[in-house]
Order: sequence, then structure tokens, then C-alpha cells
Amino acid sequence: MSGLSVFVTPQKTALAPKPSPFIKPSALAPRPSPVVKAEALTPTPLPVVKESSVLQESKARHRLDKEKPFLEQEAKTYVHLIGTGGTIAGESDSEGGYRGGKTFMRDIWNGRGSYIKDFVVEKIAPGGRSVEVDDPIITAGEDMTDQDRVVVLKEIQKSLGDDECEGIVVTHGTDTIAQTTQMTHEFFAGNLRKPVVFTGSMIPGDRPDSEGPQNLTDAILLARELGKIGSPGVYLTANGKIFSGADVVKTDAHKKDAFSASARPELVGKIEHPSLESAPAVGLTPPLQKGTVKVDPRLYENVIQETEIEFAPEDYRRTIEKKDMPKVSIISASDGRVKEKLEESLKKGDWVVFDGYGDANIPDDVQEKILQIRRDIAKDPKSPEPIIVRSSNALGSGVSNAQIKDRDLRTVRSASYSPERSALLLRMMIALFSKYDVASKVRPRDLQRCFDKHSSFLEAKKLTGEIIARKEEAARAGYRTT
Repeated sequence: MSGLSVFVTPQKTALAPKPSPFIKPSALAPRPSPVVKAEALTPTPLPVVKESSVLQESKARHRLDKEKPFLEQEAKTYVHLIGTGGTIAGESDSEGGYRGGKTFMRDIWNGRGSYIKDFVVEKIAPGGRSVEVDDPIITAGEDMTDQDRVVVLKEIQKSLGDDECEGIVVTHGTDTIAQTTQMTHEFFAGNLRKPVVFTGSMIPGDRPDSEGPQNLTDAILLARELGKIGSPGVYLTANGKIFSGADVVKTDAHKKDAFSASARPELVGKIEHPSLESAPAVGLTPPLQKGTVKVDPRLYENVIQETEIEFAPEDYRRTIEKKDMPKVSIISASDGRVKEKLEESLKKGDWVVFDGYGDANIPDDVQEKILQIRRDIAKDPKSPEPIIVRSSNALGSGVSNAQIKDRDLRTVRSASYSPERSALLLRMMIALFSKYDVASKVRPRDLQRCFDKHSSFLEAKKLTGEIIARKEEAARAGYRTT
């Protein structure tokens, strides 16, 4: 893929294979390993581009020696490694299973995974503070809640305000990592000046065949290199691939290559690793590799857009804990009680994500039921307009209105968001609108405008400001006429 290449000299081998502390090599029969020729990887020269304000700030943070080229200098900054649990911090059991989120990342970094730390210090981030590790929470991916995500966001926010932090790495359970990358992208969109790189693993980190150590090494490398060149954004890297945090989705429950881009035909980039001359014997930990990072900056817009509407992670936590807040329900077209559930949810003021068939399609009889519910609710002029977002798990290029006329049904297309991610975005929007007391003024067309944007929550902030301005103008007009 053409684009910006961050040059990193590839190494044929990094650290020699060492016995796993969890499996006795003597108890496992060795197997011959085929010899694979290493392909020569030549880094592409960095193109000459106009320096952005973010890059200029990055240079200032690094206290650069003006006599040396920028990318050849040793950084005086650090990468903040935030552990949250997940399979990468999991522990295996005697029956071949495992449980995620059982070990603190700081214990992995300094204990059983210290060879990762040694490799990073030697090959990727030599000198200085290198990597600083914190564990604000520890949980399995499937147990991650919105309250947990707020804790992670607050930890990220602290690092964003630290001039000596050049990049952030978050380890996370793969089951819900896409929801957390989305929330991080939405919260900090328009004002993100550093790279935030998420990673995890499909195989528990205490197994010698886990891809976790290499993914973690790649994530630190990526955060450091993107921090050097001033390319902020939210990313996920796994299995040598780099995705935008706003567009990634887990598509396989077992393979190491478990993620895909949900809305874009291309990756944001990739990390190329040199081929090993031979594979490690059974029971030996695979050697880590320092790869070559190649990213295409055109796929990710990092324009700084300030808004007057403030909404911090703590605001979200306080708002979602209120008992009188509208809830978000996901209702499936295949549910035998779909009509009853729609009526129950909409009439008590909840917002609904409709998990439809194929192109988020809604059966004709259900459409009739939605229109009837709208007519019933409209009889009370004080009731807010029902909100229904059409979504589907079968999306690739986004929801269309080929069969469903959203203008007539007054429904909202979810773009490329899955039902779960649509619900997450709606919960964030409800919290934002409720904080500024504008939720009752939001119409389906307003939400459609937000869903149509790559940074939907940033657009929701702009919408909030416009509604507030209209309310203030109406109040002034009313005062003048009395």
C-alpha cells in the first residue's frame, strides 16, 4: 500500500528463543522446522510533506538536536502502557481453557514477560523512561462495561495532557475492544494530539504460542513512531495489521487474524516483519521481531476542531448513573415479541436500535406498528419524538434506504455501525444531550446528520451548540415581544 512509511530497520531475529516458564520443553517432542528464506524489506523513503502544528509540537516535546535528522534521534519521552486485562493478560487452566483478565500488565511487564520489556528497551525505545505501565482496571473483555471504559478514558486523558508522553498503548480484551476504540475515537475526536494504540491477543498471554507479546511489541513501536512524526489518532494493531479505531470490528472468534475494517476497503497500515530462518521448537517462546511500520495518513483525518461544548469522561459516568435517563434497547427483527418490545420501549421514552435483516430492513408489519406507535405518542405534545436507528450485523458499505424510506418512517440509518456500536454511540449522545438539557429537541434528521459523519460524537457536540443557540435566541425574542 502506498503512503507514509515510518522507517524502522528490520531485524532478522530479535531475541533468541527461550524456554517458556509455563511449558517444560523436555515434556514435549521437538519437531523439525522448515527453513524459510528471509525476504529483503527495503523501507520506503519518507516523503517531503509540510509540517503540521501537531508535528511541530511533537518536535518540541522531543527536545530535538537541530544537527541531526528528526527521525534518527533518540526520544527523551515515554510511551504510556495502560493495561485493562483481557486474554493477553489471561491465565490458562489445566483443562485447556483459560480466563481473561487475571494478571496485571505491570506484573507481566516486569515478571513473566520481562523479555518483552528487555526487547523493547534494547530495540524499540532505548534510554530514558522508555515505557511506563499502569493498570487502572483488570477485567475480561466480555465483562467490560461503560463505567470501565470511563476509567480507561480518564487514564488516557491524563496522558494526553503530559508533554513527555509521546504515545499511548492500551491492552484490552478482544471481545469488546472495538467498542472501546470507538468510544475513545468519539470522545477525543477533533482534539487528539497523540496516537492511542489498542492491542490484545486471541491466545492467552501465558501460553508460548500466544501472539500477545508480538502484538504488544508492535503496539509500542507503532505508538512511538506515530508520536515521532506527529500522527495522532486512535488505532488498533493486531497480527501485523493497523486499523482505524473508529472502523474496526472483530470478525473471527478463534483466529489470530480476527479483525477487519468495518467501513473502509483498506487498512490504515501494516507492520511488516522479517521472515524467520526457522520456526522455534515446540515449547519455546517465539522470538520477538522489530518490524517496519507503514501507514497511510490519508485514511485518517486528524484535524483539530475545537468546540465550545465540553463533555468529559466523568460527565458521561455521572449521567449514565441517573435512574431517569432514557435507556437504549436493541430489538431484533427475529424476536418473536418485536412489536410488543418496540411499543414498550418507545412509549416509556427509550431510544431503540432496530437490528434488521440484511440492509437493516424492517418487515412491513413492523413498519406499520412503528407508524401506529408514533401516532399514539404524538397525541401528547409534551412527549419527545421516538428515536429508532436501523442497523445490522451484515453491513459492509453501510445502511442504505433502498427498501426502507427513512423519511416516511422517521428512522435513522446507522451508516456502518453494528447494532452494539450504534447503541454505544446513542448512549453517549443521550448523556451529552441530557447534560445540556436538549434531548427533547433532538429529531431523527439531527441524528442522521451525526451518524453520517466519521466522528459522529463530535458532530453531536456541534448539534448541541446549535440547539442551545436556537433556544437562547428564542428566549431573547420572547423577551422582546413581552
